[in-house]
Amino acid sequence: MTVHVSKDPTTSETTIEFSLDHLDADEVSVVGSFNSWSPGVDPLMAGDGGRYTATVTVPSTQDVHFRYLDSNGTWFDDPDADEVTPDGCVLHLAPASSATPFDAPLDELGGDDIGEHATAPQAATVTLSTPAATLSTSSAADDPED
Repeated sequence: MTVHVSKDPTTSETTIEFSLDHLDADEVSVVGSFNSWSPGVDPLMAGDGGRYTATVTVPSTQDVHFRYLDSNGTWFDDPDADEVTPDGCVLHLAPASSATPFDAPLDELGGDDIGEHATAPQAATVTLSTPAATLSTSSAADDPED
C-alpha cells in the first residue's frame, strides 16, 4: 500500500494517489471524505507494473479521511496514512495553525539572539475584594528588598 500526496501551490489543490500492489478481491475502491464515503466511485485500476491505483484531487485546506473497501465487503486501512484511527485513515493536508513568535525559528524573528526580542517582565498587582476584607499583593519585581 502506498499513498502519494502532491500539493499544487498555484491551485491550492492536492492530488492523492492511492495504490496497492495486489488485490485480494475482484475490486477495491478507496472511499472517504472526498467522495462522500460512496463505495465504487473511486475504484483502484490496474496500472504500470501490476500496481492498482486511484487518484483523487481535493482542496489543500482540509484533512482527508479514507478507507479501502473490497468487493467482498471488507474494509481495510493504509498504514502509510499520516494517522490510522478506529474510524479509518487520515491524511493531514490542512495547514498548521498560524505560528506565534514563540513557534517561529529564530532567523524568522530578525536575528539569531533571542535577547533582542525579549522584553523585561512587567510588574503585576492583584487586588481581591470581599465585603469583609481586601487583600492586595504585588509581584516580586515591585519589592524594593530584592
